[in-house]
Amino acid sequence: INGVAGQRFPAGSPSEVFIPQLRYPHGYRVSVTGADIASQPTAGRLVLCSQAGASNVTVSVTPDATSTTELPDSPGQDVSCPAPGGAATSIATSGGPADGGAVTVSRGGGSVTAPGTGSVGLPGTGRCLAARHIHIRLHLARGARLLGLSARINGQRRPVHADRAGRITIPIRAGTPRRINLHLAIRVRTRRGIRTLYLNRRYTAC
Repeated sequence: INGVAGQRFPAGSPSEVFIPQLRYPHGYRVSVTGADIASQPTAGRLVLCSQAGASNVTVSVTPDATSTTELPDSPGQDVSCPAPGGAATSIATSGGPADGGAVTVSRGGGSVTAPGTGSVGLPGTGRCLAARHIHIRLHLARGARLLGLSARINGQRRPVHADRAGRITIPIRAGTPRRINLHLAIRVRTRRGIRTLYLNRRYTAC
């Protein structure tokens, strides 16, 4: 991707788009080509990371009616683009501090653990997705209680199905591009208050 002055930007270069809360009080929908979305679905700052091989980035933002838009300086909005060739996962949290340490991602990206909140089992980033659903397993920490879930795939809100055992299923809409950008928000009441864990994960469809 080339800048206005002709300079070349490498893959993973960030761009930020300000989303005014006054204009989008009930959330927004995003359609983007040539970049991945790194920010959380309700962020007041939409962070885009350019894709390898993309010559242009196009983005369209339209109002939604089922969510909210946070202020740009709200907690959990300091996200960055993964380094080229690095892990295709970015994480942000909001709410009280974590118990016992920072949020960690296992080798291969199959598990994300937030001390005091719980762990999330995800499909690893090293293989493509062949199914029409994304299957996730949530294990809450002792004393934690799930308050809500929301998910977007490539900027579009998707229904989330969860059972009492912590099995979460997110359908992949027919016609979804081969590159899948999943944004998952998990809202949990912990012993130290309410926390929201935002997971952004890139996949490739088989």
